[in-house]
Amino acid sequence: LPVQLVSLLCILLSSCISKITGMLPSTCTFLLSTVALLLVRTSVSFLLPTNVDRLLHHRPYHITSNKMTTSQKQEIGEETLIALIGVTCDSEKDASPVLREGVTDLFKLYFNELFELGCDLGFQGFQNEWIDLPGKYDFAKRGGLFIAVELPSTTGAGSSNENEEVFIVQPGMDLPDSSGSGKLLDALKDKNQIVGCIAIRSLTEACGEVKRMYVRKTHRRRSIGKLLAKHIIDHAWNECNYEEIKLDSLERLSGAVTLYENLGFNRIEPYCECPEHDHVCMSMFRSDNK
Repeated sequence: LPVQLVSLLCILLSSCISKITGMLPSTCTFLLSTVALLLVRTSVSFLLPTNVDRLLHHRPYHITSNKMTTSQKQEIGEETLIALIGVTCDSEKDASPVLREGVTDLFKLYFNELFELGCDLGFQGFQNEWIDLPGKYDFAKRGGLFIAVELPSTTGAGSSNENEEVFIVQPGMDLPDSSGSGKLLDALKDKNQIVGCIAIRSLTEACGEVKRMYVRKTHRRRSIGKLLAKHIIDHAWNECNYEEIKLDSLERLSGAVTLYENLGFNRIEPYCECPEHDHVCMSMFRSDNK
C-alpha cells in the first residue's frame, strides 16, 4: 500500500508540473521539479521503513510472533526442560512433524532480525535454505542441524541454565524415558517450543563451518546459545571427525562474538565473502581442545 500511494503521488505531481511548466520560465520549471522530487523523497521516508531500496526488493517474511501465549505457557507448565534434538527434516525419520516447522520459523526469525540490523543475507541465498532443508546441513553429508526444545517435565527437572540437566536426542530418535516428558510427538505441541537452533556444514574434508545459531528473544540469557554451541563443537569432533571448524559473524552481534571467543574460537583472516563492514571470521582446531 505505501508503494501504491507513492506512485499515485508521483503521477499527480507529474501531471501538475506538465500543466504549469508551459506557463513558466525554464528556471522556475527547474526549481519546481526539484521541489517535487524532494516532496516525493520525503513522502517515501515517512511511508516506508528505513533502508527503502532494500525493502522494496526484499519484503520481510511473515512469521508468527515468537512470544508465547498464556495458554501455551499454561500447557507447557512451570516445570520445563531443554532437549537438544538432531533434526533430519525427513518426515519418516523425525519423531515429530513440528521439528521442521520450528526450524523454518527460526531461520525466518534469524533472517528478519539481521535484516532489521541492516544485514541482508540475500547474497547467501539464505531464503532457499528453509525451502531445501536439510540441504547442506544433512547429517549424511557430514553436516548437522540441532534445535533446543523446551518441553514439559513431570520429573521437576528444569533446564533454565547450563547447570541443570539437558537431554540430547540423536537424529531420528525419541525422548529418553528419563526425561519425564513422554514421547516427543505428544510433548512437542507448538513450534514456539523450539527455542533455538544451530547447524554445521562441510567446507573441506578436514574442516566444517558452524552456521545459523539463533535463540528466540524470549529465551535469551538462559545459556541456551552456549549449550547449542558446545554441542555442535562436540558433534564436529566426534561425529563428523573434523580437524577444524570455522564460522563468520558480525561485530554488531556482540553477544555471539563474545560467546565464540569464550569457547575458544580465534579470529582469522576472512575465508568467505561478505559485504558487511564489521565481518568477523573465526576458527578452532580440534588439537586445541584436547
